Amino acid sequence: MVPVMAKTPKIQSLGVDWFLPGAKRRFASSTRATSYLIEALGDEGHTVSSAHDELRYDPEGRAILARYVEAGYGLAILADVLANKV
Repeated sequence: MVPVMAKTPKIQSLGVDWFLPGAKRRFASSTRATSYLIEALGDEGHTVSSAHDELRYDPEGRAILARYVEAGYGLAILADVLANKV
């Protein structure tokens, strides 16, 4: 008998996939509205940490930015992180 491996459930994309700079696997998926909001904060010149603090009513966006902070990009300019220039 051949052992049967359990399939891992695929994470369905919500529209925008988020990757850490240099990573091949996405760590989150979000809606376009959340993506636009994060990009707008990046255009204002926020760092990742300050953009995280500005997002008060979007838990999905806060979780994405919190993951960037945990990875060590808290003091980086958000626009540079989103463009993978870090």
